[in-house]
Amino acid sequence: MKKRIPVFLAALFFLTLILSGPALAVGSDQGIPRKMESIAGSTENPASLFVWDTAGLLSSSEAQSLQTKAAQLADNYQYGCYLVTVNNYELYNPNSIMQACITIYNDLQLGIGEKRCGIMLLLSMSERDYYVVYYPDTGNPAFTDYGSESLDAYFLDNFKKNDWSGGFSDYLDRCGTILKMASEGTILDEDTDPARIAAKKRMTLLIGFIAGTVLALVVCGIFLAGMKSATEAVNADQYAVPGSARITSRQDRFLRRSTVTRHIERNNSSGGGGSSHSGGFSGHGGKF
Repeated sequence: MKKRIPVFLAALFFLTLILSGPALAVGSDQGIPRKMESIAGSTENPASLFVWDTAGLLSSSEAQSLQTKAAQLADNYQYGCYLVTVNNYELYNPNSIMQACITIYNDLQLGIGEKRCGIMLLLSMSERDYYVVYYPDTGNPAFTDYGSESLDAYFLDNFKKNDWSGGFSDYLDRCGTILKMASEGTILDEDTDPARIAAKKRMTLLIGFIAGTVLALVVCGIFLAGMKSATEAVNADQYAVPGSARITSRQDRFLRRSTVTRHIERNNSSGGGGSSHSGGFSGHGGKF
């Protein structure tokens, strides 16, 4: 009987390991969604939470600062600007990262007002994917295709350096600029983008400066040339008797020829693709 007890305990131990293995795997795969559900359950209004850092990229102080900034935008413009981080978007929807965004946005009932207007930036860390989604795609004209895709340049440089807080802050600042312009009656587009307008002004000033400098040098050269009464002779033609020299033949000889070629590299850096639409949502994304 004493020998049977250790054998029974050993069998029970291995049976426990076999049964616990799949349960641990499921728990690991579902860890991030469960964490998001726990965050949502901590408040009566999940739509008022604008920072969903389930991947743990931000410190508590950084998350609070971003939450305060996004909440201020929601109060000023009645538009939700959300940021979400996950380890793998496929845990939410394996079809595509856009469908994962839609699933998260709808399941958490994000958005401001009856139309649930908002924008959401999602980072998926496993493959360094990002996606920006808007809802409803016709509910707020502030985010045109140009305006929405211009967001990328403001946060991608930070994210490529793993500066998560700086990238999210720049994202919210750009959203604020777009929403502020719309509230004042100006929709952000190529012709109204303050950054593009400022760049064009700088380019115009630079071209004007270069043209003015070149013109000034030409005028000075003309005046200097007119002020010289004598110039140094470079040959003795003035001393030659006309007709005294006769050139009977002329021949040019090419000693060598060389060809230089240069390959022009194309810029294939990561960035956003074209806009997509699905179920009242529109968006675009890429790699960071």
